[in-house]
Amino acid sequence: HIHKILISQAEDDKIFKLADIKKPNIHGYQIMEELVECNIDNINKSKHNISINENSILYKIYKETTKDVYSLHLKKVVNLGNNFTVCAKANDGVIEAVEYKDKNYFILGVQYHAELDDNQLFKYFIKEVKNNKKICAGMLMINC
Repeated sequence: HIHKILISQAEDDKIFKLADIKKPNIHGYQIMEELVECNIDNINKSKHNISINENSILYKIYKETTKDVYSLHLKKVVNLGNNFTVCAKANDGVIEAVEYKDKNYFILGVQYHAELDDNQLFKYFIKEVKNNKKICAGMLMINC
């Protein structure tokens, strides 16, 4: 329920709007369409490549312009607010990460499952907190 409220508020505040991704897709469709439990045996069905903008927080974290990530979502971000910029997209054009334009803040939203990765993103987040960067709501994980 809280998830729906947050998404509704984000849309009302024109931060972003979500839309359905056409099926089939590369974003975990095979797992979710089969309605099976996601586990170590099938998670690789949701793995795909993203392109990362070189002038982004994600590039600072991963130090590469492409990365394989795990996605399990049926929605995509559309109509991104003016204060945000796209910093990563999947090969099918779906936005996988956004960030706040003001570099004095650390606001990063990812649609892929960073917790299934090597934790570089979370380590960077902790470093930013220690450096007293203005953190707004931590990291926004947009998984729908």
